[in-house]
Amino acid sequence: MPTKMTIKEPTASEALAQARDDINEAREAFMRADGHRQAQCARSAIDSAATILVDPGATPREVVAAHSFLGEALALDGRPNTCGVESIDTVREASTLPAEDQKWLQNYLASRRPTTQQSSTTADLGIAPVAKITLPWRLESRWRS
Repeated sequence: MPTKMTIKEPTASEALAQARDDINEAREAFMRADGHRQAQCARSAIDSAATILVDPGATPREVVAAHSFLGEALALDGRPNTCGVESIDTVREASTLPAEDQKWLQNYLASRRPTTQQSSTTADLGIAPVAKITLPWRLESRWRS
């Protein structure tokens, strides 16, 4: 008798943690000039972010975090003419969240995200300093007020 296999879908928080881990791995691969691994990890982060975006149980702050990871993953993926990345505006989205959720978002996106890698990676990828993926640092001054 064949065994029935059950696939458990990740929760929004599990998918978000996976996206964050994949982004960090993609950054590390970029720093090692390992383009193949960089693309693999970036695409995995894209998948995890998309999982959150289609999850009806995802909270608004998880959706904004997913958009942030999606934008960065699309940049790290390196494929030209990526559709939709220019429409991701996490700064605007974050501004609609309650202050408590904005603080959570800032802390969550900054966790396990070394600033030296972030600034080096975004600069080397040709991403302007005001790119949407720099959300935690751009909004930090607003959240301290």
